[in-house]
Amino acid sequence: MQIYVLRIYRQDARKLGGILEDAQTGRAVTFRTIRELTDLLRTTSVQAARKRRRLVQAVATAGKHPHNGEKDK
Repeated sequence: MQIYVLRIYRQDARKLGGILEDAQTGRAVTFRTIRELTDLLRTTSVQAARKRRRLVQAVATAGKHPHNGEKDK
């Protein structure tokens, strides 16, 4: 699960700005429109999903490694 800190600063009725910060890493990214914000959230969610998938694949293949005493079938 990704946890974010979202700070929104409204400049006027038509303009929006803010900062999206990853609470775990401290990485902060600015945005100027709602579109940029949704793109940031979508991108970071995809990246997190890819990292989780790679981790799961690495753990699954580690158990089948020949150094663990198992033989390929």
